[in-house]
Amino acid sequence: MSTHWANIPAIAVVVLGVAGIGSLQGGVTYLFHGDKPRPILRDNFDFMMEKRDERLEREAMDSKAKLEAMRRLAAETEQAK
Repeated sequence: MSTHWANIPAIAVVVLGVAGIGSLQGGVTYLFHGDKPRPILRDNFDFMMEKRDERLEREAMDSKAKLEAMRRLAAETEQAK
C-alpha cells in the first residue's frame, strides 16, 4: 500500500529533467540569437504578422496624407469665407 509513494522521486526526476532540457534549449537559443526570430523557427503566423504590419504602416501613411489634405482644404475654405 505504501509503495506508491516510492514512485514520486522517480517521477519528479523525469519531470524536472524534461523541463530542464526545454529551458536549456530556449536559453541557448536566446544566448546565440537574442530575442529576434530566426528564419528556421518562423511559421505562417510570423509571416502573416509581417504582412499585417506592412499593411498597417501603409494604411497609417495613407491616413496621414488624407488627414493633411482635409486640413488644407478646411483651411482654404476658411480663408475663402
